[in-house]
Amino acid sequence: MTSRSGGKRRRWGYVWVFFAMPIVALPLILLALLGLGADLPSWALAHPKPTVILALTLPMVTAYAVIRIYYRRQDARRAEPLNNGIQNSEGVK
Repeated sequence: MTSRSGGKRRRWGYVWVFFAMPIVALPLILLALLGLGADLPSWALAHPKPTVILALTLPMVTAYAVIRIYYRRQDARRAEPLNNGIQNSEGVK
């Protein structure tokens, strides 16, 4: 996997966005096949398509948000020494 955007290489955390759906779907499918799942509420049985879409997309959105926060904090930590160096060199003049 290569990234064509400049400066954004080695951001493998975003792969978890794509893994989030299978990680959530596999236990649900296994529980349904084994008959161990809990009964769905009446609103979920009445409209199963939106329920399935929500159940599969919500983990992806959550993973994306968490990973974005992680990389934003990581970038801020990396930029902090650079900003301190700039302020010190200006103060020396």
